[in-house]
Parts: sequence; structure tokens; C-alpha cells
Amino acid sequence: MSVTDIALEHLEKHRERITTETNSAPLEVFMTLSFRPSTYDRTPSLYLKAYERCYQRMVKMLLSSTNNYQRKKYLQPLTYAFFEKPHQKKSSSISTLDERNFPHIHSVMLFHPETRFRWNEIQPELFSRFFVHLADTLPDELKNRLLELPQKQARETINDIWKSEPYDCRTLQSDPFLLSLDIQEIQNLKAVTVYSSDYASKQRNQDINATADSDLYVLLPVF
Repeated sequence: MSVTDIALEHLEKHRERITTETNSAPLEVFMTLSFRPSTYDRTPSLYLKAYERCYQRMVKMLLSSTNNYQRKKYLQPLTYAFFEKPHQKKSSSISTLDERNFPHIHSVMLFHPETRFRWNEIQPELFSRFFVHLADTLPDELKNRLLELPQKQARETINDIWKSEPYDCRTLQSDPFLLSLDIQEIQNLKAVTVYSSDYASKQRNQDINATADSDLYVLLPVF
């Protein structure tokens, strides 16, 4: 089976199980994180590790009112995240401008019905939270300012700093550098999974749980 087939089968079975157990379908989300190309390390694993850090940050926000949320895997969104290089030829209604010019991670996510309301609450904050989480050396004053801003204003603030100071300064030291976040609700799970996994599926056809540095995808949460 291809990477696409394995991911789609798992997602469909998970969706069916949640629907049966809760009498409610999971919320299906397509999320893309785009990055400025890394200055030092351009392997897919660098971007996937950054995505995993963002995922863990999101889970902490999503389940902030839940005791021992790390142990409650069933409430954490089942996610397949796929690395993809910039592309010009790929055209789709779900594509974004940034993904055509920058390395990015496409992720297909199924949210448990119990977390739907909280997901809607935290969505506007995600870009700023992710950026601050990845940029370890941001001054506290700048961190606090960014965390209060929605994505558009946060990106404008970051771009102003970028233009006024060199890339490798401590103010914006982040590698990779999160450029944008795009979130859409999924209308067709199969179509989105095929779109997201296209690059990874063509590059290799191995066990989805492989852990080599050359991996082009990751399955979360880790059980």
C-alpha cells in the first residue's frame, strides 16, 4: 500500500470509530504551515520536528482544562503531517500562495467532538503561539506583544522586525522560521489526503511509522 492509502484507511477507520462511540462525527481539519527555507539544515525532518513542536503546543492549548491531558490520547487530534517542497505546477482550490514558494507541512487532522468548541476558540491564536514557541530567543516584551495579535497583524510586526534587523540576530532566531498558517475545514477527506500526501507518496513507499531522518511524514499523537 502507498503512504496515501495507509493514511486514508487509518483516518477513515478513526472517523468511523469516533462517530460510533460518540454519535458525532469528528471535525476534519486541513492545516498548512509554511516556512522560510532553513539557513543551515534543509532536510524534511527539520520541518517535521518543528511541526511536532507546534502540534504539542496546540494540544496543550486545546486540552488546557483537562487533567493529565498528555495521557488522554483519544482527545488529541489524529494527525497525518506531510512535508512538501515548494511547487508551481500543483493547482487546487485548497492550495495557498505560500506553499507555492516555500517549504511547508500539510496536515490532515481529526478532532474529537469534545474538543470542537475549544478548537474554535484557540484557532485565532495559533499562528502567534506557534511562532513564539519556535522562536526561542524572542525578548519577553516582544513575545507578549505577538501573543496578543491575530495572524495578519503578527506577520506584519514580524516582517517589520525582519526588514530592520539581520536574519541571524537574536531577536528573530528561529530555524526553521514559521511564515504562515492556513486552516480549512475538510469537505472531502479522500481528496485532501491525496493532495497532502502526494509528494511523500511519490518519494517513498515505506512503513508509515518509520523514523529515519529522511521521513517525509509523521503520525501524531505518538502512542
